[in-house]
Amino acid sequence: YLNDIEHDRRSPSSSHLIREFSGILNIPEDYLFALAGRLPDDLRREASDPEKVVRAFANFRKTLKE
Repeated sequence: YLNDIEHDRRSPSSSHLIREFSGILNIPEDYLFALAGRLPDDLRREASDPEKVVRAFANFRKTLKE
């Protein structure tokens, strides 16, 4: 299962699983959510305003390019 995740053949099926891996592997949750191509539950609930989401992604891209 982990090998499939590492080779993009599967995505972790739940936020709970990502959080568990984070604790066990001592890797930040947000990083694992990004690698899994998912938003954490708290951000998904807050993503109701399209303009805020677009601004957030623009800031995210800018930060990654620094």
